[in-house]
Amino acid sequence: MATHVADRILAALKSRMASVSGITSAHLLPLHMLDTSQLPAVIIDPVRDTVTESTGVFPVYQTHRLEMTVRLCIMATESTFDAALGTLHEAVSKALTGSAAAITLGNILTRGLRIDGEELFADSESLQKPVGGWDISVSCIYNTRSDQPGNFEKELTP
Repeated sequence: MATHVADRILAALKSRMASVSGITSAHLLPLHMLDTSQLPAVIIDPVRDTVTESTGVFPVYQTHRLEMTVRLCIMATESTFDAALGTLHEAVSKALTGSAAAITLGNILTRGLRIDGEELFADSESLQKPVGGWDISVSCIYNTRSDQPGNFEKELTP
């Protein structure tokens, strides 16, 4: 059974994030569903897949923009938070866009991942100790056909 392109992209991204040195785990679920033993973690949530262009009647050729937040989460005391977060922030950023293999997720994508922005966050209510980190807005573009959502056409790079 074929898997939708968006699901394959997310699985590759999750796998890449789980392999970052210093990260305990990577997940496709909200922060409040994690246990403290799973931190530091990368959470990929929320995810939005938008069709930006559609042509044809059947099959319909579509261009998608997949947007997600890659949330780097750590739990630390105030005295250790800055150093721990800075090191992991750099490692996650490199894992996202630090090489051609990272950007293309091992050649799944043609145009590749792009970081659209970042925001520092703190969430003191979700777990036993304050949790904080970086929300990194990431996006990519891919193409599909309506009759084969598991296959995609690589597009020319702009």
